[in-house]
Amino acid sequence: MRFASALVLCRANLCRSPLGASLLQRRLPAMEIQSAGLSAVREGEAAPAEVQALAREAGLELSAHRARVATPEMIANHDLVLVMSASQRQAVSELAPFATGKTLLFAHWLDGIDIPDPYRKSLDAHRQVFVMLSDAADAWHRRLAP
Repeated sequence: MRFASALVLCRANLCRSPLGASLLQRRLPAMEIQSAGLSAVREGEAAPAEVQALAREAGLELSAHRARVATPEMIANHDLVLVMSASQRQAVSELAPFATGKTLLFAHWLDGIDIPDPYRKSLDAHRQVFVMLSDAADAWHRRLAP
């Protein structure tokens, strides 16, 4: 099955989802890939300095990124919804019950592991999450690339 668009979600849209979306966009440039958060706790904030630094090291640019909250309409407008944890998958099904069938873990092809939130953790924790996101984006690329 081919997807034209994907929405990558995490809790606050500060660390995992902007990085995951950028990594996925690099690998699947024909897809429209966006990110958002499931909580309004940090809406409008920029990605933390650690996240921006890791992105720059990988040749990605997140300086213009601002956290935003996912809405049912936003979810409806995407073919695929990728979340970081099983609990977030449940949260999407509560927010947008129609999206249950198109909501999968970002690490679905990596044994469906949860990708931990590195917010306010060490740079090493951020690097570990970056590697997980990159590996998961590679796996999605292998499944979705034409």
